[in-house]
Amino acid sequence: MLKSSKRIYLTIDDSPSIHTYEKIDFLKAHTIPAVFFCRGEFIKKYPDQVAYAIQNGFLVGNHSYSHPYFSKISLNHCYNEILKTEELIETAYKMAGTTRLHKVIRLPFGDRGGDNSHKIQKFLKELHFCPMDFGHHSDLEFYDAPWTWDTKDYKKDLIESPESYLKKLEDYAEKSSFPEEILLLHDFDHTHHLFEITMSFLMSRDATFLPLPVSSIQPHHQKGLF
Repeated sequence: MLKSSKRIYLTIDDSPSIHTYEKIDFLKAHTIPAVFFCRGEFIKKYPDQVAYAIQNGFLVGNHSYSHPYFSKISLNHCYNEILKTEELIETAYKMAGTTRLHKVIRLPFGDRGGDNSHKIQKFLKELHFCPMDFGHHSDLEFYDAPWTWDTKDYKKDLIESPESYLKKLEDYAEKSSFPEEILLLHDFDHTHHLFEITMSFLMSRDATFLPLPVSSIQPHHQKGLF
């Protein structure tokens, strides 16, 4: 058993990929909520997968266009990274025939932009993004979504050694004192086998998957900037 029967908010970064359909079908079959934070450059490659996620009731969020460190690029570049991805997400919701109710974002690397952090947060507010309220894990002054458990499933050594990856999951689950975790997975073309390992690990240990905390978020109406 996981220590203290972990409760999991499932968040998936760097979507979509060639395997997003499979992830959606698995999560839907097991009634597991998730948010897919999408990169614009990947939405352009796999637009149908994003629409499919929306049609199946999953929340799609913004994860910038090309995943740069915001503290290492100009403020206008930061804005463009967000806006270009917003245009693609809005198009995906239209493809899905579904109204976009909630706008959420996770900034790449959790980098809020250094000296430009305040301006970026103000920009997110103006675009009608809302913070996801993960309780004591959240600072609702910030509009970008945090995480607590990064599986590091993007690391080459773990991708090449599923056994080491599983051991890393076991070690973290044993040592963490958080009863609730904001789990961070990634949706790259070459990491789907680790998604399968993660879900099997959590489900075999009776983890509870929590509804995403969007019920208290002000609904987004498609007016103004987006």
